[in-house]
Amino acid sequence: MPYITEIYAREVLDSRGIPTVEVELFTESNIFSRVQVPSEYDVKNLMEFRDKDSLGVTKAIESINKMISKALIGEDVRDQLKIDSKMNKIDPSLNKSKLGINSMMAVSLASSIAASSYSKLNLYRYYGGMKSNKIPTTIFDLMIDPIDLIKKVSIVPLNFDTFKDALKAVSKIRYNIYSVNALMTNRDSNSLKFNSTKELFDRINSAISITGFNQSDFTIYLELNPSNYYNNETKTYKIDGKELTNIQYIDYIDKLVKQNNIGLIKNVFIDSITEDYKKLYKRIGSKTLLPIDINPYYDLKKIEKLSKDRYTNTYILKLSKFATLTDFIETYKALNSFGFILIIESSLGEIESTLLSDLSVGLNANLIDFGSLEHNESISKYNELLRIESDLNSINTYSGKKYK
Repeated sequence: MPYITEIYAREVLDSRGIPTVEVELFTESNIFSRVQVPSEYDVKNLMEFRDKDSLGVTKAIESINKMISKALIGEDVRDQLKIDSKMNKIDPSLNKSKLGINSMMAVSLASSIAASSYSKLNLYRYYGGMKSNKIPTTIFDLMIDPIDLIKKVSIVPLNFDTFKDALKAVSKIRYNIYSVNALMTNRDSNSLKFNSTKELFDRINSAISITGFNQSDFTIYLELNPSNYYNNETKTYKIDGKELTNIQYIDYIDKLVKQNNIGLIKNVFIDSITEDYKKLYKRIGSKTLLPIDINPYYDLKKIEKLSKDRYTNTYILKLSKFATLTDFIETYKALNSFGFILIIESSLGEIESTLLSDLSVGLNANLIDFGSLEHNESISKYNELLRIESDLNSINTYSGKKYK
């Protein structure tokens, strides 16, 4: 039977070269699972266990090897709710100051992988069952250097039947964006610099046309950086040499979105839960997504209040901001039930595991954001999506325009 016999943790590195936790879990039926946990390091309020004198995770490893392991020996890995509830019972604190969220999530994920193996199901099927039959609409970071008000630019392929075709299209467009000045091969400098917002969008539009696609086949996702141009003393936004009031700034954003095929725009204001966001949502929310990171503390009542206040139409979820897989899934389902569009996003400190691909397909996520085609931890997740698509063996497997 799939009863836990041993849980062992060690320190490994995440995509930033910063230590994170890896867990190995063993069962009576000789099922074995191994997983690394993604990390943020700067998770607000919640306790990601780190060593005081370094970035190490020795404290998190001790939490697993000395406390969590002893508590879970003999538990059935198929009972995810019981395993996660037991860890929450050991540490009922809101910020998980006794066990640490990186310790808890590592064990939680390892249990789900072992359960999937024992059940002889692909991981995405284990998470979602037979209703999981689509690859979520995918956001690809174009690796553009910050410019003016823009921090990050991503492209979202829409008018494609398969993820494989969408991925090929983005790869071609990325090549053409870079190839104007010859494709760079130095990974450490593999990002483009532009002198203006207009030059940036002209290059993207040109690359789309050269590749043979239409502008309507894609949409753009912008992440802004208002701390660079917001004046806290005058409460104005300095853009193109002009000081804009809140209303003028909303007018500017409205125009920017309409002129440049922008379907998603993030971090428009310094704070996300404000009356300004409400005004912006009323202005452009019917056609444009306004992603905001969800607070992992939010329970059903707070999520219901969000649905009534309507600061936004879209929330972002990251595994690294939750203590257990159950917490993550319950928050996802609650937000989904209130009509929010959801983006499952990779973490600041990503790992080589492809679990996030399976989880996203299993939950039928609206959109996913795993980063650029530059980094191995992102490529591994995209390759897993290709494998899942092959396993689905269907013609129309990519959500594309149907993400809403």
